[in-house]
Amino acid sequence: MIVIVICQLLLSKLVTPQLNTSMVRKKILLTSLLVVYCSLLFAQQTIRFVSFKDKNGTPFSLQKPQEFLSQKSIDRRTKQKINLSAMDLPITPTYLTSIRNAGGKVFYTSRWLNGAVVQATDAAFSQISQLNFVQGSRLLSNRTSISDVAPAQSFSLPATNLGSPVLNYGNTTTQNTMLGINEMHSQNFTGKGMTIAVFDGGFTNVNNIKAAAYSRMNIAGGYNFARGNNFVFQDDSHGSEVLSVMAGYVPNQFIGGAFDATYYLFVTEDVNQENPIEEAFWLVAAERADSLGVDIINSSLGYNTFDLNNLNYTQKDLNGRTSLISQAATCAARTGMLIVSSMGNFYSPEPFWTKMRMPADADSIVSVGAVNAAEEYVSLSLQGYTEDNRVKPDAAAMGLATFYLTVNGNVSAGSGTSYAAPLVASLAAGIWQANPLMTNIQVLQAIRRAGSRFNSPNTQLGYGIPTFRRAMNILGVDEELSKQTNIYPTIVSSDNSVFCQFPAELQQATFSYQLTDVTGKIHYQADNQLVDSEIINLKVTNKPLPIGIYFLNIHINNKTIYRKIISYQ
Repeated sequence: MIVIVICQLLLSKLVTPQLNTSMVRKKILLTSLLVVYCSLLFAQQTIRFVSFKDKNGTPFSLQKPQEFLSQKSIDRRTKQKINLSAMDLPITPTYLTSIRNAGGKVFYTSRWLNGAVVQATDAAFSQISQLNFVQGSRLLSNRTSISDVAPAQSFSLPATNLGSPVLNYGNTTTQNTMLGINEMHSQNFTGKGMTIAVFDGGFTNVNNIKAAAYSRMNIAGGYNFARGNNFVFQDDSHGSEVLSVMAGYVPNQFIGGAFDATYYLFVTEDVNQENPIEEAFWLVAAERADSLGVDIINSSLGYNTFDLNNLNYTQKDLNGRTSLISQAATCAARTGMLIVSSMGNFYSPEPFWTKMRMPADADSIVSVGAVNAAEEYVSLSLQGYTEDNRVKPDAAAMGLATFYLTVNGNVSAGSGTSYAAPLVASLAAGIWQANPLMTNIQVLQAIRRAGSRFNSPNTQLGYGIPTFRRAMNILGVDEELSKQTNIYPTIVSSDNSVFCQFPAELQQATFSYQLTDVTGKIHYQADNQLVDSEIINLKVTNKPLPIGIYFLNIHINNKTIYRKIISYQ
């Protein structure tokens, strides 16, 4: 405002009538230059996500993934038999050069969605839109507060207490016992060897109280995408509280669900604004997590309305494909990471919004609702289903009077699905630690199927409250029996069936089976079938299956046979 006033005063002085013709010409010239300068100074600056048509000319190759992914990330894909694709390739560098030459400032790039977060004037964006490789753009924010992006500096806060854990849960007894996390810990599945990324608005003071409150947790690194720097131990206490539900460790007072895991802390929420640019921060953080080899992402964040009202989502957009953040979460799941997201909380200024917030509507992720200590639904928890009728939430955990650690390391209690999600993320870490050969989708399906309402899901609790024991029973796939059992074809035929040939010793045994898709939806199931012949015709659906990947789970003699089925119909 001060600069505007100065410009106005200078203009008024410069256009004052003068008798000297030469002076008039000079002042007219100066006036013109000043007008141009002021107009450039105050030209509208916005931030957009600019999408590209292709990755033509990228210097990277899928044959050399170590140039853009860590070995841990490559190993995660290899273990889960996930092939690298064009989605994994970094974007074409020359595209960024062209954007900068057109007047744009590039903050972040996205491999998965093939684009960049760019700040520019409207005039510059007009030029950028004419570049032959640009597909389009979407407005993220009219603010320009992102700092220059500095290279990420690794920092390490290793575990300081490596002795045998003391498992007196104190205040966290109920919230952990509800999911069977206490039993999980008793079997030494405490998250060790698992890597969890936490996305939130800040992790105030965690570094200062780590020795007292997080003594077994290893912090491998972090980054503040909202500020463009390394400072994550500030800005907001919400992330500190969420982290503590998983990683806190104060013997006899507070035991987190995955206290031996390794953590990355990423700030993706800008507490000073609410705009889609935070979805972009989430996207690039997820790509960073992928490249580092993270196993699980916990995100206690959700979006639907913004400071720029014209960018608001509606509940009709809850299809997992519309919002930028839900697209990002789905892409993250495709890399083999397990995404755990809170459903979101109901609050009075938005009485019209009753369903989950994005990215909880994303496909192939675990969205978590809240219950109380009596395992009853609490009304603060937003509900399902998605607009395309997928069951949500995928799981529920204690989200009313849940205990966490404050920024000073003291024990306190709070409510919200933000605290339920890290409980389920902890459960997932233990399940995966116990079953290291499983894929993220298998762990996801085990959590869904272990839910207390799996056979009768509803909009409040979805599949319900999972437990470690039920999940382990479900994941009890007998690898040897699976090898001995011949199932063919693995491509669903036109008569909607496949053939199954069990080993001879299973003759006259009874079995049941289910066909599910990657979201856990049951497409067909049958109980108490008898192995009464050498080859059995298994009907797997009543109607043609949409093109995609499905899973056939056969339960026989307290053992499970698991097979991937593909439909091209």
